[in-house]
Amino acid sequence: MGEEKYPDIIELKLKLHFSAKDSLNSTNMRKYIEIPMEVLECLLSGKCVEGSLRYDAVTGKIMFRAYNRESRKPGYVRPKDKLLASLEHGWLKESPKCIKYYCALKKSIGVPRIVTAMEREMRIATGHLVDREIVDRV
Repeated sequence: MGEEKYPDIIELKLKLHFSAKDSLNSTNMRKYIEIPMEVLECLLSGKCVEGSLRYDAVTGKIMFRAYNRESRKPGYVRPKDKLLASLEHGWLKESPKCIKYYCALKKSIGVPRIVTAMEREMRIATGHLVDREIVDRV
């Protein structure tokens, strides 16, 4: 046991509440929950693992199934957004799934100037997208 890095089975005490149909009102019971080794390593390294806890009727055991997140895979690096255009008050970026437009203006300049500046920024960003589309098709 001293040579093993992780225990094979993790014991968790669960307080189970039974309905009025059952003979027990509420008791502390010891149940075994099967957790895959990858999930156990993540937990022991201090990471939070999201998933679902289910009762498997075939095996009669409680199973923990972690959600299949890309970020848990070794060597995974989140793809960075590609800057398409740097605008006067923001930017236009492309991510793997969408185009992002950002514009930030101070409220102190007033609503009419904000609206005008936002329309100007939007025209510039739209122009960059159209130019990019034309270049991509050629």
